[in-house]
Amino acid sequence: MIIADDHPVIREGLTTRFATVPGLKVVGETASFAELLEILPTTQVDVVVLDLQRMGDSSVKVAQRLCRDFPSVGVVIYSGATELVPELVKIGVLGCVSKTDPVAELIKAIHFVAAGQRYMSQTIQAFLDKISNLGKITEREHTICQMVVGGYETPEIGEWLGIGTKTAQNTIGNLFAKTGTSNRVQLAEWYRQTFGLE
Repeated sequence: MIIADDHPVIREGLTTRFATVPGLKVVGETASFAELLEILPTTQVDVVVLDLQRMGDSSVKVAQRLCRDFPSVGVVIYSGATELVPELVKIGVLGCVSKTDPVAELIKAIHFVAAGQRYMSQTIQAFLDKISNLGKITEREHTICQMVVGGYETPEIGEWLGIGTKTAQNTIGNLFAKTGTSNRVQLAEWYRQTFGLE
């Protein structure tokens, strides 16, 4: 597998931990999407463990490219950016584990994804269940709500999701209408209350 994370401590820690697990072998590490896309064509690998935050480029677009251009490589997202999970599942990412989960969850996800099976950690699955139970907003709208709560500006939301600023702005406007809110502060508060967030 290849570990792609911008934090050297995470990469080194996971590599050390995986060395103790039979059947897991780290063949490469990288801190950027660009380097990952250079390594993959020349490296025999079953799984990429990928953090989407602070590695450059539009995260969803890069994950989509990995799934499209390297269909034999399973992608496990290991990140604190849970707001992107619905979009990632939609484009074909098989595994998602939150960085708040134990490493044992990540190891389990790697085994499942290497076998071509889907695996969502308990934290991620609970998050997805909340979304599906809400039913009032689409997965993309949910993702945008999460990003509004996280303090992302509209251009950043458009860039992260690869949809452009105007589309992000229109979607936020639709969310105001759907939720009975009239600005980003109210939308964020509606979302926090709906999902019981602190």
